Amino acid sequence: MGSILNVAGLLASKLGVAEPAMRLLFSVLLGYPLAFVYQKYIKGRSQNEQSLYFFLTGLYLGYYNYGFDIIHCLVNVLFTYGVMLFVGPTRTSVALVFISTMVYLLYGYILNTTTDGYDFTFTMPLCVLVLRLIGLVFNYYDGNRRDQEKLSNDMKEVAIKRMPTILEVLGFSFFPSSFMIGPQFPITRYLDLIAGKFNNVENKEVWSLSSATMKYAIQRALAGVFYLGVYHIGSSIITDDFMISDELDTYPFWRKCFYLGIWGRLVFYKYICIWLLGEGACILFGLGYNGTDKEGNLKFDKIANIRIRVLENARSHIHYVESFNINTNQWVLVYIYKRLRFFGNKYVSQAAVLLFLSVWHGIHSGYYTTFFMEFVIVAFEKDMIEICKKNETFLNYISKQPQKTIVYIILKLYTFVFIGYCNGPFAVLTFHKWWHLYKSFYFMGHLLLFWPIYKIFIIKFLLPPKNTSKKTS
Repeated sequence: MGSILNVAGLLASKLGVAEPAMRLLFSVLLGYPLAFVYQKYIKGRSQNEQSLYFFLTGLYLGYYNYGFDIIHCLVNVLFTYGVMLFVGPTRTSVALVFISTMVYLLYGYILNTTTDGYDFTFTMPLCVLVLRLIGLVFNYYDGNRRDQEKLSNDMKEVAIKRMPTILEVLGFSFFPSSFMIGPQFPITRYLDLIAGKFNNVENKEVWSLSSATMKYAIQRALAGVFYLGVYHIGSSIITDDFMISDELDTYPFWRKCFYLGIWGRLVFYKYICIWLLGEGACILFGLGYNGTDKEGNLKFDKIANIRIRVLENARSHIHYVESFNINTNQWVLVYIYKRLRFFGNKYVSQAAVLLFLSVWHGIHSGYYTTFFMEFVIVAFEKDMIEICKKNETFLNYISKQPQKTIVYIILKLYTFVFIGYCNGPFAVLTFHKWWHLYKSFYFMGHLLLFWPIYKIFIIKFLLPPKNTSKKTS
Protein backbone atom coordinates (compact mmCIF):
# COMPACT_ATOMS: atom_id res chain seq x y z
CA MET A 1 0.00 0.00 0.00
CA GLY A 2 2.91 2.31 0.67
CA SER A 3 4.03 2.28 -2.97
CA ILE A 4 0.52 3.12 -4.11
CA LEU A 5 0.39 5.94 -1.64
CA ASN A 6 3.72 7.25 -2.99
CA VAL A 7 2.44 7.14 -6.57
CA ALA A 8 -0.71 8.99 -5.53
CA GLY A 9 1.37 11.61 -3.73
CA LEU A 10 3.75 12.01 -6.68
CA LEU A 11 0.94 12.42 -9.20
CA ALA A 12 -0.91 14.80 -6.91
CA SER A 13 2.14 17.05 -6.60
CA LYS A 14 2.77 16.95 -10.37
CA LEU A 15 -0.82 17.81 -11.23
CA GLY A 16 -1.29 20.30 -8.40
CA VAL A 17 -4.17 18.48 -6.69
CA ALA A 18 -4.67 17.30 -3.13
CA GLU A 19 -3.26 13.84 -2.38
CA PRO A 20 -6.53 12.65 -0.74
CA ALA A 21 -8.34 13.55 -3.98
CA MET A 22 -5.82 11.53 -5.98
CA ARG A 23 -6.24 8.53 -3.65
CA LEU A 24 -9.99 8.75 -4.13
CA LEU A 25 -9.54 8.77 -7.91
CA PHE A 26 -7.21 5.76 -7.64
CA SER A 27 -9.86 3.95 -5.60
CA VAL A 28 -12.49 4.54 -8.27
CA LEU A 29 -10.16 3.28 -11.01
CA LEU A 30 -9.33 0.18 -8.96
CA GLY A 31 -12.97 -0.77 -9.44
CA TYR A 32 -12.10 -1.92 -12.97
CA PRO A 33 -9.53 -4.62 -12.05
CA LEU A 34 -11.75 -5.62 -9.12
CA ALA A 35 -14.63 -6.09 -11.57
CA PHE A 36 -12.36 -8.21 -13.77
CA VAL A 37 -11.45 -10.46 -10.82
CA TYR A 38 -15.12 -10.76 -9.90
CA GLN A 39 -16.21 -11.73 -13.40
CA LYS A 40 -13.36 -14.24 -13.84
CA TYR A 41 -13.14 -15.89 -10.44
CA ILE A 42 -15.96 -14.90 -8.08
CA LYS A 43 -19.17 -14.67 -10.10
CA GLY A 44 -21.18 -17.88 -9.90
CA ARG A 45 -19.89 -18.79 -6.46
CA SER A 46 -22.20 -18.85 -3.42
CA GLN A 47 -23.90 -15.61 -2.47
CA ASN A 48 -21.93 -15.50 0.79
CA GLU A 49 -18.62 -15.80 -1.07
CA GLN A 50 -19.58 -13.03 -3.46
CA SER A 51 -20.70 -10.78 -0.60
CA LEU A 52 -17.48 -11.47 1.30
CA TYR A 53 -15.47 -10.41 -1.76
CA PHE A 54 -17.41 -7.15 -2.10
CA PHE A 55 -17.15 -6.43 1.62
CA LEU A 56 -13.40 -7.05 1.94
CA THR A 57 -12.43 -5.16 -1.21
CA GLY A 58 -14.66 -2.21 -0.31
CA LEU A 59 -13.38 -2.17 3.25
CA TYR A 60 -9.79 -2.16 2.00
CA LEU A 61 -10.46 0.79 -0.30
CA GLY A 62 -12.00 2.62 2.63
CA TYR A 63 -8.95 1.88 4.76
CA TYR A 64 -6.64 2.99 1.93
CA ASN A 65 -8.35 6.39 1.91
CA TYR A 66 -9.28 6.97 5.56
CA GLY A 67 -7.25 4.57 7.66
CA PHE A 68 -8.87 3.18 10.78
CA ASP A 69 -11.52 5.92 10.63
CA ILE A 70 -13.36 3.63 8.26
CA ILE A 71 -14.53 1.84 11.41
CA HIS A 72 -17.23 4.54 11.68
CA CYS A 73 -18.85 3.20 8.51
CA LEU A 74 -18.67 -0.36 9.79
CA VAL A 75 -20.27 0.66 13.11
CA ASN A 76 -23.26 2.16 11.28
CA VAL A 77 -23.73 -0.94 9.16
CA LEU A 78 -23.62 -3.27 12.17
CA PHE A 79 -25.97 -1.01 14.12
CA THR A 80 -28.50 -0.99 11.27
CA TYR A 81 -28.33 -4.77 10.92
CA GLY A 82 -28.82 -5.16 14.67
CA VAL A 83 -31.91 -2.95 14.61
CA MET A 84 -33.39 -4.92 11.71
CA LEU A 85 -32.61 -8.21 13.45
CA PHE A 86 -33.89 -7.42 16.93
CA VAL A 87 -36.56 -4.74 16.33
CA GLY A 88 -37.83 -6.15 13.05
CA PRO A 89 -39.57 -4.47 10.11
CA THR A 90 -41.36 -1.80 12.12
CA ARG A 91 -41.76 1.97 12.20
CA THR A 92 -39.56 1.96 15.27
CA SER A 93 -36.69 0.38 13.37
CA VAL A 94 -37.07 2.91 10.55
CA ALA A 95 -37.04 5.81 13.00
CA LEU A 96 -34.08 4.39 14.94
CA VAL A 97 -31.90 3.95 11.87
CA PHE A 98 -32.97 7.21 10.26
CA ILE A 99 -32.31 9.35 13.33
CA SER A 100 -29.22 7.52 14.59
CA THR A 101 -27.33 7.42 11.29
CA MET A 102 -28.14 11.06 10.49
CA VAL A 103 -27.07 12.20 13.97
CA TYR A 104 -23.87 10.16 13.68
CA LEU A 105 -23.15 11.77 10.31
CA LEU A 106 -23.83 15.29 11.58
CA TYR A 107 -21.63 14.73 14.61
CA GLY A 108 -18.92 13.54 12.25
CA TYR A 109 -19.28 16.72 10.22
CA ILE A 110 -19.03 18.87 13.34
CA LEU A 111 -15.88 17.12 14.58
CA ASN A 112 -14.13 16.92 11.21
CA THR A 113 -15.01 20.19 9.52
CA THR A 114 -11.71 22.00 10.07
CA THR A 115 -11.33 24.10 6.91
CA ASP A 116 -13.34 26.43 4.67
CA GLY A 117 -13.24 23.85 1.88
CA TYR A 118 -13.97 20.19 1.34
CA ASP A 119 -12.47 17.87 3.95
CA PHE A 120 -11.48 14.36 2.87
CA THR A 121 -12.61 12.47 5.96
CA PHE A 122 -14.64 9.34 6.69
CA THR A 123 -17.80 11.49 6.44
CA MET A 124 -17.52 11.34 2.64
CA PRO A 125 -18.25 7.59 2.33
CA LEU A 126 -20.48 7.73 5.39
CA CYS A 127 -22.86 10.21 3.77
CA VAL A 128 -23.29 7.80 0.83
CA LEU A 129 -23.70 4.89 3.24
CA VAL A 130 -26.31 6.64 5.39
CA LEU A 131 -28.75 6.83 2.48
CA ARG A 132 -28.07 3.22 1.62
CA LEU A 133 -28.81 2.08 5.18
CA ILE A 134 -31.93 4.20 5.58
CA GLY A 135 -33.21 2.85 2.27
CA LEU A 136 -32.46 -0.70 3.40
CA VAL A 137 -34.55 -0.48 6.57
CA PHE A 138 -37.38 1.22 4.64
CA ASN A 139 -37.30 -1.64 2.09
CA TYR A 140 -37.59 -4.22 4.85
CA TYR A 141 -40.45 -2.34 6.50
CA ASP A 142 -42.32 -1.80 3.21
CA GLY A 143 -42.04 -5.46 2.25
CA ASN A 144 -43.44 -6.80 5.51
CA ARG A 145 -45.65 -4.28 7.31
CA ARG A 146 -47.00 -1.87 4.71
CA ASP A 147 -50.21 -2.44 2.80
CA GLN A 148 -48.86 -3.33 -0.65
CA GLU A 149 -51.80 -1.61 -2.33
CA LYS A 150 -50.77 1.69 -0.78
CA LEU A 151 -47.17 1.47 -2.02
CA SER A 152 -46.17 3.25 -5.20
CA ASN A 153 -44.71 1.12 -7.99
CA ASP A 154 -41.15 2.22 -7.27
CA MET A 155 -41.61 1.37 -3.58
CA LYS A 156 -42.91 -2.10 -4.49
CA GLU A 157 -39.94 -2.61 -6.81
CA VAL A 158 -37.39 -2.22 -4.01
CA ALA A 159 -39.31 -3.74 -1.07
CA ILE A 160 -37.89 -6.95 0.43
CA LYS A 161 -39.73 -9.71 2.27
CA ARG A 162 -36.90 -11.62 3.91
CA MET A 163 -34.24 -10.47 6.33
CA PRO A 164 -30.92 -10.28 4.43
CA THR A 165 -27.90 -12.02 5.94
CA ILE A 166 -25.11 -10.06 7.62
CA LEU A 167 -22.74 -10.80 4.71
CA GLU A 168 -25.32 -9.58 2.20
CA VAL A 169 -25.73 -6.32 4.11
CA LEU A 170 -21.95 -5.88 4.40
CA GLY A 171 -21.37 -6.62 0.71
CA PHE A 172 -24.20 -4.28 -0.29
CA SER A 173 -22.92 -1.51 2.01
CA PHE A 174 -19.24 -1.72 1.00
CA PHE A 175 -19.72 -2.50 -2.70
CA PRO A 176 -16.27 -1.41 -3.95
CA SER A 177 -17.14 0.69 -7.02
CA SER A 178 -19.92 2.67 -5.32
CA PHE A 179 -19.11 2.61 -1.61
CA MET A 180 -17.37 6.01 -1.46
CA ILE A 181 -18.91 8.07 -4.26
CA GLY A 182 -22.12 6.30 -5.23
CA PRO A 183 -24.19 5.61 -7.19
CA GLN A 184 -27.03 4.72 -4.90
CA PHE A 185 -28.89 1.51 -5.65
CA PRO A 186 -31.36 -0.57 -3.59
CA ILE A 187 -30.48 -3.89 -2.00
CA THR A 188 -32.88 -5.64 -4.40
CA ARG A 189 -30.48 -4.88 -7.27
CA TYR A 190 -27.55 -6.18 -5.22
CA LEU A 191 -29.40 -9.38 -4.33
CA ASP A 192 -30.31 -9.90 -7.98
CA LEU A 193 -26.64 -9.51 -8.92
CA ILE A 194 -25.31 -12.14 -6.51
CA ALA A 195 -28.23 -14.45 -7.34
CA GLY A 196 -27.06 -14.46 -10.97
CA LYS A 197 -30.13 -12.77 -12.46
CA PHE A 198 -27.93 -10.56 -14.66
CA ASN A 199 -25.78 -13.44 -15.92
CA ASN A 200 -25.91 -14.44 -19.57
CA VAL A 201 -27.70 -11.28 -20.68
CA GLU A 202 -25.54 -11.58 -23.80
CA ASN A 203 -23.80 -14.54 -25.36
CA LYS A 204 -20.33 -13.01 -25.30
CA GLU A 205 -17.92 -12.76 -22.38
CA VAL A 206 -18.30 -9.46 -20.50
CA TRP A 207 -14.59 -8.73 -20.99
CA SER A 208 -14.72 -9.21 -24.75
CA LEU A 209 -14.22 -5.85 -26.47
CA SER A 210 -17.16 -6.69 -28.72
CA SER A 211 -19.58 -7.28 -25.84
CA ALA A 212 -22.34 -4.74 -25.32
CA THR A 213 -21.44 -4.53 -21.62
CA MET A 214 -17.82 -3.64 -22.35
CA LYS A 215 -18.74 -1.13 -25.05
CA TYR A 216 -21.14 0.77 -22.81
CA ALA A 217 -18.72 0.68 -19.84
CA ILE A 218 -15.93 2.07 -22.04
CA GLN A 219 -18.21 4.82 -23.33
CA ARG A 220 -19.04 5.95 -19.80
CA ALA A 221 -15.42 5.66 -18.65
CA LEU A 222 -14.11 7.68 -21.62
CA ALA A 223 -16.77 10.31 -20.99
CA GLY A 224 -15.54 10.43 -17.39
CA VAL A 225 -11.93 10.90 -18.55
CA PHE A 226 -13.05 13.69 -20.88
CA TYR A 227 -14.91 15.56 -18.14
CA LEU A 228 -12.01 15.01 -15.76
CA GLY A 229 -9.68 16.70 -18.26
CA VAL A 230 -12.08 19.58 -18.85
CA TYR A 231 -12.50 20.09 -15.11
CA HIS A 232 -8.76 19.96 -14.38
CA ILE A 233 -7.93 22.49 -17.10
CA GLY A 234 -10.92 24.73 -16.50
CA SER A 235 -10.57 24.86 -12.72
CA SER A 236 -6.93 25.86 -13.06
CA ILE A 237 -8.00 28.90 -15.11
CA ILE A 238 -11.22 29.93 -13.36
CA THR A 239 -10.59 29.11 -9.72
CA ASP A 240 -12.92 29.36 -6.75
CA ASP A 241 -10.66 32.06 -5.30
CA PHE A 242 -10.89 34.10 -8.49
CA MET A 243 -14.70 34.04 -8.38
CA ILE A 244 -14.70 35.65 -4.93
CA SER A 245 -11.80 38.03 -5.57
CA ASP A 246 -11.80 41.80 -5.92
CA GLU A 247 -10.27 41.32 -9.36
CA LEU A 248 -13.54 39.90 -10.67
CA ASP A 249 -15.33 43.10 -9.70
CA THR A 250 -13.13 45.12 -12.09
CA TYR A 251 -14.57 43.35 -15.15
CA PRO A 252 -17.68 44.40 -17.09
CA PHE A 253 -20.86 42.72 -15.91
CA TRP A 254 -21.29 40.64 -19.10
CA ARG A 255 -17.78 39.26 -18.68
CA LYS A 256 -18.42 38.40 -15.04
CA CYS A 257 -21.57 36.55 -16.07
CA PHE A 258 -19.54 34.60 -18.64
CA TYR A 259 -17.08 33.52 -15.95
CA LEU A 260 -19.97 32.67 -13.62
CA GLY A 261 -21.53 30.39 -16.23
CA ILE A 262 -18.28 28.55 -16.99
CA TRP A 263 -17.52 28.17 -13.28
CA GLY A 264 -21.01 26.82 -12.58
CA ARG A 265 -20.47 24.22 -15.27
CA LEU A 266 -17.12 23.22 -13.74
CA VAL A 267 -18.82 22.65 -10.37
CA PHE A 268 -20.99 20.07 -12.15
CA TYR A 269 -18.06 18.52 -14.00
CA LYS A 270 -16.16 17.84 -10.78
CA TYR A 271 -18.85 15.36 -9.81
CA ILE A 272 -19.76 14.15 -13.29
CA CYS A 273 -16.25 12.89 -14.08
CA ILE A 274 -15.94 10.77 -10.93
CA TRP A 275 -19.50 9.42 -11.24
CA LEU A 276 -18.96 8.35 -14.84
CA LEU A 277 -15.71 6.58 -13.96
CA GLY A 278 -17.42 4.80 -11.08
CA GLU A 279 -20.42 3.90 -13.25
CA GLY A 280 -18.17 2.20 -15.81
CA ALA A 281 -16.82 -0.14 -13.12
CA CYS A 282 -20.33 -0.83 -11.79
CA ILE A 283 -21.44 -1.81 -15.29
CA LEU A 284 -18.58 -4.30 -15.57
CA PHE A 285 -19.59 -5.81 -12.24
CA GLY A 286 -23.05 -6.32 -13.74
CA LEU A 287 -25.12 -3.72 -11.87
CA GLY A 288 -26.03 -1.61 -14.89
CA TYR A 289 -28.14 -4.11 -16.84
CA ASN A 290 -31.55 -2.61 -17.62
CA GLY A 291 -33.26 -4.94 -20.09
CA THR A 292 -33.63 -3.99 -23.75
CA ASP A 293 -34.90 -1.02 -25.73
CA LYS A 294 -37.63 -1.07 -28.40
CA GLU A 295 -35.18 -2.33 -30.99
CA GLY A 296 -34.05 -5.18 -28.77
CA ASN A 297 -30.67 -3.65 -27.93
CA LEU A 298 -29.29 -4.32 -24.45
CA LYS A 299 -29.33 -1.39 -22.04
CA PHE A 300 -26.91 -0.83 -19.17
CA ASP A 301 -28.11 2.50 -17.78
CA LYS A 302 -29.97 1.30 -14.69
CA ILE A 303 -27.57 3.00 -12.27
CA ALA A 304 -26.63 5.99 -14.48
CA ASN A 305 -26.18 9.05 -12.28
CA ILE A 306 -25.96 11.60 -15.06
CA ARG A 307 -27.79 12.11 -18.37
CA ILE A 308 -25.14 13.93 -20.36
CA ARG A 309 -27.28 15.02 -23.31
CA VAL A 310 -30.07 16.39 -21.15
CA LEU A 311 -27.63 18.32 -18.96
CA GLU A 312 -25.58 19.76 -21.82
CA ASN A 313 -28.74 20.82 -23.69
CA ALA A 314 -30.52 22.14 -20.60
CA ARG A 315 -32.79 25.13 -21.12
CA SER A 316 -34.12 25.18 -17.57
CA HIS A 317 -32.99 24.26 -14.09
CA ILE A 318 -35.63 21.54 -14.13
CA HIS A 319 -33.49 19.86 -16.80
CA TYR A 320 -30.48 20.07 -14.49
CA VAL A 321 -32.41 18.45 -11.64
CA GLU A 322 -33.64 15.67 -13.93
CA SER A 323 -30.19 14.90 -15.37
CA PHE A 324 -27.77 15.38 -12.43
CA ASN A 325 -27.28 13.04 -9.45
CA ILE A 326 -30.19 10.95 -10.69
CA ASN A 327 -29.91 8.13 -8.18
CA THR A 328 -29.88 10.41 -5.15
CA ASN A 329 -32.86 12.30 -6.58
CA GLN A 330 -34.65 8.98 -7.04
CA TRP A 331 -33.74 8.03 -3.49
CA VAL A 332 -35.26 11.17 -1.96
CA LEU A 333 -38.32 10.75 -4.18
CA VAL A 334 -38.99 7.22 -2.90
CA TYR A 335 -37.90 7.53 0.73
CA ILE A 336 -38.64 11.18 1.58
CA TYR A 337 -40.91 13.06 -0.84
CA LYS A 338 -43.57 10.39 -1.37
CA ARG A 339 -43.76 9.75 2.36
CA LEU A 340 -44.61 13.39 3.08
CA ARG A 341 -47.92 13.35 1.27
CA PHE A 342 -49.66 13.93 4.60
CA PHE A 343 -48.57 17.58 4.32
CA GLY A 344 -51.00 17.96 1.43
CA ASN A 345 -48.77 20.53 -0.24
CA LYS A 346 -46.12 19.70 -2.84
CA TYR A 347 -44.11 22.85 -2.10
CA VAL A 348 -43.85 21.96 1.58
CA SER A 349 -42.73 18.46 0.63
CA GLN A 350 -40.16 19.85 -1.83
CA ALA A 351 -38.84 22.25 0.79
CA ALA A 352 -38.53 19.40 3.30
CA VAL A 353 -36.61 17.31 0.75
CA LEU A 354 -34.17 20.12 0.01
CA LEU A 355 -33.69 20.78 3.72
CA PHE A 356 -32.90 17.10 4.22
CA LEU A 357 -30.38 17.18 1.37
CA SER A 358 -28.74 20.29 2.86
CA VAL A 359 -28.33 18.64 6.26
CA TRP A 360 -27.12 15.43 4.62
CA HIS A 361 -24.38 17.30 2.75
CA GLY A 362 -22.94 19.00 5.81
CA ILE A 363 -22.96 22.01 8.11
CA HIS A 364 -21.57 24.67 5.76
CA SER A 365 -24.07 27.41 4.97
CA GLY A 366 -23.28 27.15 1.26
CA TYR A 367 -25.18 23.87 1.02
CA TYR A 368 -28.33 25.41 2.47
CA THR A 369 -28.04 28.49 0.26
CA THR A 370 -27.66 26.42 -2.91
CA PHE A 371 -30.65 24.20 -2.18
CA PHE A 372 -32.72 27.22 -1.20
CA MET A 373 -31.93 28.88 -4.52
CA GLU A 374 -32.76 25.64 -6.32
CA PHE A 375 -36.17 25.61 -4.63
CA VAL A 376 -36.83 29.24 -5.64
CA ILE A 377 -35.67 28.85 -9.26
CA VAL A 378 -37.46 25.55 -9.91
CA ALA A 379 -40.71 26.87 -8.38
CA PHE A 380 -40.48 29.92 -10.65
CA GLU A 381 -39.87 27.78 -13.74
CA LYS A 382 -42.75 25.41 -13.00
CA ASP A 383 -45.13 28.35 -12.57
CA MET A 384 -43.96 29.94 -15.83
CA ILE A 385 -44.39 26.68 -17.73
CA GLU A 386 -47.95 26.25 -16.45
CA ILE A 387 -48.83 29.85 -17.33
CA CYS A 388 -47.43 29.52 -20.84
CA LYS A 389 -49.25 26.21 -21.43
CA LYS A 390 -52.56 27.99 -20.95
CA ASN A 391 -51.96 30.43 -23.81
CA GLU A 392 -52.09 28.51 -27.08
CA THR A 393 -51.65 31.66 -29.16
CA PHE A 394 -48.41 32.52 -27.37
CA LEU A 395 -47.09 28.95 -27.72
CA ASN A 396 -47.84 28.94 -31.44
CA TYR A 397 -46.12 32.31 -31.84
CA ILE A 398 -42.84 31.26 -30.15
CA SER A 399 -42.82 27.93 -32.02
CA LYS A 400 -42.17 29.72 -35.32
CA GLN A 401 -38.98 31.24 -36.66
CA PRO A 402 -37.25 33.51 -35.82
CA GLN A 403 -38.98 33.61 -32.42
CA LYS A 404 -38.11 29.96 -31.73
CA THR A 405 -34.39 30.62 -32.15
CA ILE A 406 -34.56 33.80 -30.06
CA VAL A 407 -36.35 31.98 -27.21
CA TYR A 408 -33.80 29.15 -27.40
CA ILE A 409 -30.87 31.57 -27.09
CA ILE A 410 -32.51 33.41 -24.18
CA LEU A 411 -33.17 30.19 -22.28
CA LYS A 412 -29.63 28.91 -22.90
CA LEU A 413 -28.13 32.17 -21.63
CA TYR A 414 -30.46 32.14 -18.62
CA THR A 415 -29.54 28.58 -17.60
CA PHE A 416 -25.85 29.15 -18.40
CA VAL A 417 -25.55 32.12 -16.05
CA PHE A 418 -27.97 31.13 -13.32
CA ILE A 419 -26.55 27.65 -12.79
CA GLY A 420 -23.37 29.37 -11.63
CA TYR A 421 -25.39 31.66 -9.39
CA CYS A 422 -27.21 28.68 -7.88
CA ASN A 423 -24.15 26.38 -7.56
CA GLY A 424 -21.70 29.04 -6.40
CA PRO A 425 -22.34 28.68 -2.64
CA PHE A 426 -22.00 24.88 -3.00
CA ALA A 427 -18.47 25.40 -4.31
CA VAL A 428 -17.22 28.01 -1.81
CA LEU A 429 -19.29 26.75 1.17
CA THR A 430 -18.74 29.46 3.80
CA PHE A 431 -20.88 32.55 4.38
CA HIS A 432 -18.27 35.27 3.80
CA LYS A 433 -17.31 33.70 0.46
CA TRP A 434 -20.73 33.20 -1.07
CA TRP A 435 -21.92 36.54 0.29
CA HIS A 436 -19.03 38.24 -1.52
CA LEU A 437 -19.94 36.29 -4.67
CA TYR A 438 -23.57 37.36 -4.56
CA LYS A 439 -22.60 40.98 -3.92
CA SER A 440 -20.45 40.86 -7.05
CA PHE A 441 -23.56 39.95 -9.03
CA TYR A 442 -25.86 42.38 -7.20
CA PHE A 443 -27.97 39.51 -5.80
CA MET A 444 -29.64 39.27 -9.20
CA GLY A 445 -30.89 35.71 -8.67
CA HIS A 446 -32.64 36.74 -5.50
CA LEU A 447 -35.01 38.89 -7.54
CA LEU A 448 -36.91 35.66 -8.07
CA LEU A 449 -37.91 35.81 -4.41
CA PHE A 450 -40.42 38.44 -5.53
CA TRP A 451 -41.87 36.13 -8.17
CA PRO A 452 -45.30 36.00 -6.43
CA ILE A 453 -45.56 39.74 -7.20
CA TYR A 454 -44.28 39.48 -10.78
CA LYS A 455 -46.57 36.52 -11.33
CA ILE A 456 -49.67 38.72 -11.06
CA PHE A 457 -48.58 40.87 -14.00
CA ILE A 458 -47.30 37.92 -16.04
CA ILE A 459 -50.67 36.19 -15.71
CA LYS A 460 -52.50 39.33 -16.86
CA PHE A 461 -50.17 39.64 -19.84
CA LEU A 462 -50.03 35.99 -20.94
CA LEU A 463 -53.34 34.44 -19.96
CA PRO A 464 -56.22 35.00 -22.37
CA PRO A 465 -59.73 35.74 -21.08
CA LYS A 466 -61.27 32.71 -19.41
CA ASN A 467 -63.90 32.22 -22.10
CA THR A 468 -61.22 31.81 -24.81
CA SER A 469 -58.68 29.92 -22.75
CA LYS A 470 -57.64 26.52 -24.02
CA LYS A 471 -55.21 24.32 -22.16
CA THR A 472 -52.75 22.36 -24.28
CA SER A 473 -50.99 19.20 -23.34
